[in-house]
This record gives sequence, C-alpha cells and structure tokens, in this order.
Amino acid sequence: MHLFRVEVSTHRTGWVVTNDATQNSTEATQQACGFRWRIEPLHREGKQVTGLERCQCRKARIQRNHIGCAFLVWVRLKHLAAQTGRTVYQLKQGLLDDYLIQQLKNPSLKIVLANRFAKQLLNCPMHRNRYTIPCIDTCNSKGQFCNLCV
Repeated sequence: MHLFRVEVSTHRTGWVVTNDATQNSTEATQQACGFRWRIEPLHREGKQVTGLERCQCRKARIQRNHIGCAFLVWVRLKHLAAQTGRTVYQLKQGLLDDYLIQQLKNPSLKIVLANRFAKQLLNCPMHRNRYTIPCIDTCNSKGQFCNLCV
C-alpha cells in the first residue's frame, strides 16, 4: 500500500491511498486519479440519462448489448452537448419536451374506445363512421341527441 499527499489547491491537501505497486510518485498517482475521475461521470450520466440500469434481461449477452447501446447513446449525447453548449440532462429533457409537444399537436396513436362503447357508437346514426368521442355540442348542432350523449 502506498499513501500519497496530493495538493488539491493552495490551501487544501488531499490524500490518495493505492495498492498499485507501479505508482511510485505523486505525479503518476495524480494522473491515474484524473483518468479514474473521467470514468465516474460516464457511469453517473449513463445511469441517469440512458437507462443503463433499467435492463431486466437475464442473459449476459443481452445485458452486454444493452450496456453497449447505452454507452453509445451517452457518447452521442456528450458529443451533442459539447456542440450545443448544453448538458446531457438538458438535451434529454429537450428531446422529451419536443416529443411531448409534437404528440400533443398530432398524436401518432389514436385512442381506441372500449369494445362495448365503440359498438354503441357505431350503432348511433349520428356518430357512425366517426372516430372521435361524441359530445353534446355535436348532437345539438343537428338538433338530435343520441342515447350516449344525453
């Protein structure tokens, strides 16, 4: 075991303990700690942004594929964040915001009504061949009410 005293700033001193026998100087230890610290944001952001820890697969190969894909997404987000001057968290939130706005304006999935209610709608002469939920205003405009809208 080696104990190294590392100056963090002019008024602070840090200590690093290592069991790596090849590290025999403070400079080498500082350099190794610098490399290790660069890996920490990868793990933290990978878990928080890419869904790295949400894989529920049991097979090792599928888990490795999931981890590989998650890290590829992280690398792409880091690249985009550097280009745009934003954080990976802001990019992810922006993607979700854009998607939500787009889906609210023009939904890609139509709401399917329950079978019984849909059959009643199809039998109603006022709402036949319509895919929207009936409302009183629609019935009123024609001067009639169907039994679903009353």
